[in-house]
Amino acid sequence: MVAGSTNCRLSDDTAGYWAPTLMMNEQPVGITRINVYYLVGTGITPASVQPFPADFRMIAGGDTTQTKPRVVSYGCGGSARTTVPGNCGTKPVRAHIHFPNCWVGGDATDSFDHRSHMAVSKSSGCPASHPVPLPKIVIQIVYATTDATGATLSSGSATTLHADFWNTWNQPALEALVATCLNPGGDCGELIG
Repeated sequence: MVAGSTNCRLSDDTAGYWAPTLMMNEQPVGITRINVYYLVGTGITPASVQPFPADFRMIAGGDTTQTKPRVVSYGCGGSARTTVPGNCGTKPVRAHIHFPNCWVGGDATDSFDHRSHMAVSKSSGCPASHPVPLPKIVIQIVYATTDATGATLSSGSATTLHADFWNTWNQPALEALVATCLNPGGDCGELIG
């Protein structure tokens, strides 16, 4: 994947971002846009954020009904979030996936469940069990429909919303991105268009 092409705005971002397909009446719903944001997580000192190691992998979400913390949801734009997609009137339906941003460290670039090597930061920062702050990735998927009432996902019920991340960035470019936009206290803005 590192040597492959990308449809990301940054040509060095050849990472893999994946989410199940939204389905209406057993037919796939198109996507008009995917936004991927790299941010500093809650309670994290920006200068302490480390870049993802090469070949790092993780999964976020899997149950939109989980409330603490709710890391996956649907919406129509704005701040209202729901557990299943609905009718957005004239606005497109969106999915939101928030990845964990605290890592166990060492050489644990993955775990048996693709989750247990990661945790979500709190207002006090990363937990002692997962002390290394990484960028917080937020993915927003904008679907080519304004009404997804009754939709499912290729993974099952609409409540099974989740996403995968596989770091196959050009590693020096990712390290520079973290050093120049996250560590000084900003965010990296929108990386995929």
